[in-house]
Order: sequence, then C-alpha cells, then structure tokens
Amino acid sequence: MVVNSLYYNSPQPFKAEQTTISISDEVLTAALQSIYSQNPNPTTPTIEPHLFAAISKTLLSALKEPQFPAVSLLGIDPILPALRHSIDVFAAFKVHRAQSDMAARLLDSNGNLKPFEQWKAEVLPIASHQCGTWLETEYNTAVLRARQTAQWQQFLAEKDVLPNLKWLPSTSPTPGADHRLYWNTILPIDHPFWDQHRPGDRWNCKCSLTSTDESPTPVPSEEEPPFPTVSPSGNNPHPGLAGNPAKTRAIFSQDHPYFPKDCNHCAFYKPNVKSRLRSLFKAQTKDCYNCPYIDGCIDRVTKTRKEKKHFKNQAILEEAIKWADTHLKEYILDNNKKAYRLYLHDKEGNTVVINKDYINETYSKNKRNRKLAKTMSLATMVEEWMPLAKIVRTEDGIHHSCNFLVFEATYLDVTIEAKARDHGAYSILHTMRIKKLENPPERTANAADMSGLTNFSSQN
Repeated sequence: MVVNSLYYNSPQPFKAEQTTISISDEVLTAALQSIYSQNPNPTTPTIEPHLFAAISKTLLSALKEPQFPAVSLLGIDPILPALRHSIDVFAAFKVHRAQSDMAARLLDSNGNLKPFEQWKAEVLPIASHQCGTWLETEYNTAVLRARQTAQWQQFLAEKDVLPNLKWLPSTSPTPGADHRLYWNTILPIDHPFWDQHRPGDRWNCKCSLTSTDESPTPVPSEEEPPFPTVSPSGNNPHPGLAGNPAKTRAIFSQDHPYFPKDCNHCAFYKPNVKSRLRSLFKAQTKDCYNCPYIDGCIDRVTKTRKEKKHFKNQAILEEAIKWADTHLKEYILDNNKKAYRLYLHDKEGNTVVINKDYINETYSKNKRNRKLAKTMSLATMVEEWMPLAKIVRTEDGIHHSCNFLVFEATYLDVTIEAKARDHGAYSILHTMRIKKLENPPERTANAADMSGLTNFSSQN
C-alpha cells in the first residue's frame, strides 16, 4: 500500500501497539450503510458525511494546542482559518479515497451487489487503516506541524535577538539516517535552506528546531559521506509534508497520495463548458486548497454557505478577542471597578482608550462586509496605526449621549476610518473600518506586510 510505505516505510499493514485515535463503531457503521445504499461511483464527487465529520473533527483538534498569535507575523491576517480550511480539504480527499476503495468492492464477479455483511467484512480492513492507524499518524503529524507553525511565528518575533535556527537531533530511539546530515546545522532564519529542508518533513520525524544566536555553520552537502540518501524521496520532503506550513498556510501539502496528480484526474473538478474551453488554451494549475469545486462539495456535505460563512466569521472574531485578552491591561477605575484597557495617543497627542467593546463593535459593524478578515486584522493593529491617526471631524451621537470623534490614518497603504466616543479629556475607541485601499494592484515597499491583506481575502 502506498500510504503504508509512506507512513511506516513498509508496504504491509501497520499494526500499532496501541491506537488512541479512532472513529467510533457507530459512526463507522453509519458510514458503511451510507456507502452501501448509495453505491457511489469512485469518480463521483461525493464525500461521505459521517466519515468526513468525524475525520475532520479529529484532525482539527490538532490545532487546539499551539498558541497562535492573533495576527500572523507573515502578514497581518490570522492564520488559523486557513489551517482549518486546509484540514477540511485534506479530510475530504481522504474520505473520498476511502469510500472509493470501499465502493469498488460492492459488486461480485458477476456484477451483482454483494450482501451487506459480506461486503462489510471485506472493507473493514480499509476502514481500520483509514480510521485507525493512518488517522492517528495524520493526527500526530498535524499536531507537530501546527506546533511548528506557531513556533515559526515566534522565531520571527525573536529574530532581532535570536537571528539563527538550529536543527536539533531526533529524539527517536531509532532515528532515520536521512536527517542526520542536517543535525546541528545553524543558519539564519531567512536562509533558503529552511524552505527546502525542515524537521518534520518526514513522516514520524522527531527532529526539531530552536532559535539561537550561535554562529551559522556551512550548509550541509547532501553528496558527502557518511550520510547517503536512504529515502525514496531522496533528501526532498516526503509527499504530503512539503513546504513550511507557516508560509503555505496548509498543514499537509497537496502532493499527498490522497490528492489527485492534476485537475483532470480529480473527481471534484467538474468545470462548465466555458471553463473546459478555456483550459484547452491555458493549462489548469492544480491548487486544491483554493479550489471552488472541492470547496463546493465540502459546503454541501457540511453546512450551507451561509452557515459556513458564519463559522468563518466567528473564527475571525475569536482571533481578535484573543488579541484583546493578551493586550489589554487591568486598571482600577475611580469607582473601584476593574477595567481592561489600552491607552494610546493619536498623532496630535490626544488620549484614546481601547477596550474589548471596540473589537465587538467593529465586528458587528463589518460582519457582512467582504473585507471582514482584513478589517478585524487591522483592528488588532491599532497600536501601529493610531499614532498615525488625526481627527478629521466630529459627528453627533444619534443613539448615544456623547459626540463621536472621527479619525483617519493611512497604514500599509490602507486608509482607516475610526470613530471614538468623546469624553473630553480622552476618547474611547468605538469602531473602525477600511475606508480605502490606496494601491490594491501594486506591490509597494510594504509588500511583505500587504501580502497578508491580499492573501486572506480568499478566506471570505
């Protein structure tokens, strides 16, 4: 089996001493009954809903442990929604592969449908791999790569003090030989080496990285003994583990065996006539994590588009609230009440108070806006843009007992408008919005930061 060879370096079924991750018998039985009754064609773009829900939930739980920053240091967008989506896509291809393998055994040699119990007995080994040992390996790998994503963002935050990364040896009692070449390698965090080789780019790898101020070492030569290439992938990442997940924004890479080799071999790729004609003149580039066809299938099998948008919006709000919980400081007010606030100043030195109501109100005002993700990300960057803001006008408070000060600031080529309740000696920030993208098509001097705005737009 391809996956057994990939995960365990053996074509034979792998039997773990103890499997802690598995799908319940009730879910598995419901899934088998669904597959048997529908008799799906392996090329039909369907996802068995019971298996998908269970497998997606299991893999998504791998993202709960790492403490992801509310704002990614690679851009200004939260990365968690993208990682969650990548797991949904991976789960969809995994389930389609499993149900297709099972459906292929529905008919006997005469083309007749087998009795359910006979067919069930024949496909249980497939289920035990996909929902047992393989799923556990995938979960453990998802936990590892989620930690690495959060860790990478920490490395970026510390690079001024700890500019280099060091490859630490494996903690496995029987480490493989293919990574020994890289042990104790020290290189700058921005070195292209880390885009090609990383701890965790082998299934079941137990190497790790740490940040350091130690001096860099030479780049390892892959042709020097005594470290011969021993992996079928050479010294390249194993299929499914290519790339830095903090940069690709995907837990698994799309060269995993569950994924099709190209769009024309994908069961979910069902373009209309216009799209097919266009593909005759322009090659279709495989991009499974940004594919409307697989997204549409996932939408149909889980929630309506409206429900899914609500789920994404809630995830965006949760990231912004997490920022507030970590940045607002505790103060005791004159009435001895406790309050959590952040005190800032605008360009003219006026005091502006930030509290959690600002986050909630900004979300409420923008939740139907297609720029919600960008807006909430910028809302959490208030410490950066408020010192650039100026009061441009005053508005009457129609539903409030106070007037509003209207601020404007330009930050990362975005014009931001913010409103604050005027309390005389200070104002309390009420809400903000994106008023204008100054140069949306252009890559400016702030292109690295601006990329977060453009990339995250696909999430909404």
